[in-house]
Amino acid sequence: MIKTLFPWFILFFLIVNCSSPDQETTSPPEITQYTLSVSAGNGGTVSTSGGSYTQGQSVSITASPESEYVFVNWSNGSTDNPLSVTVNSNQTITANFEKRKYPLTITIQGEGTVREEVISYGKSTPTEYNSGTVVRLTAEPTGDWVFEEWTGSETETTSEIT
Repeated sequence: MIKTLFPWFILFFLIVNCSSPDQETTSPPEITQYTLSVSAGNGGTVSTSGGSYTQGQSVSITASPESEYVFVNWSNGSTDNPLSVTVNSNQTITANFEKRKYPLTITIQGEGTVREEVISYGKSTPTEYNSGTVVRLTAEPTGDWVFEEWTGSETETTSEIT
């Protein structure tokens, strides 16, 4: 009987010693997700509001200005449009827009001045106005000079135009 048990004992011993106890299973690597929030300031829209993205994912965002506005930059300082963002952290990005600006050039023939009065909106620089600004111009001749007419984009014979 010992002879018949001996082969079974050796077989059992080999099976137990050859199998690895508590074989470690490798779980898939954890996928990291981040949130990208995208918004538009006054005067435009963006192509996406953002969402949840896998770490390292690249997202393209386009800023579109409304009529009479221009795209200026993104809140991260970039002026690229479209903007490519690699998502490696939670991020918030805003597109910045501003009103178009138009120059107003006044040339005086003769002697006198022109008074500028902003009726609505306002000047953006000393020589430019934001789109939509309404300006009243009043010609004020000096000495013996008289006002004759406005010429250029506006043609008018009254000394005050809007």
